[in-house]
Amino acid sequence: DLWRVTGGKEGEEPPEVAKRFVDLVEQSIVVSPEKRQEIVKEYRRLLYENIFIMMIVEKAKYSLIVSERLGNVPHRGFAITTNFAAEQLFFRR
Repeated sequence: DLWRVTGGKEGEEPPEVAKRFVDLVEQSIVVSPEKRQEIVKEYRRLLYENIFIMMIVEKAKYSLIVSERLGNVPHRGFAITTNFAAEQLFFRR
């Protein structure tokens, strides 16, 4: 968010509980598996007690335009994960 990435110079400061939630999520990436379980438990509690995200659209279909030389691209279903899984794609000769 703008407030966080600008060090509070721009945007609107989020509530303390929202800042705590983001801090916990970031901590969970760099700690031991044992500590991560504790952190995940706390941020799930915060998530259940607060509504941080309101899903507006779900399962929306949209096109994915790629080269016909690109392999391992799904032709049916939802292609959203393809955008984030480049390691599974390849170019045909």
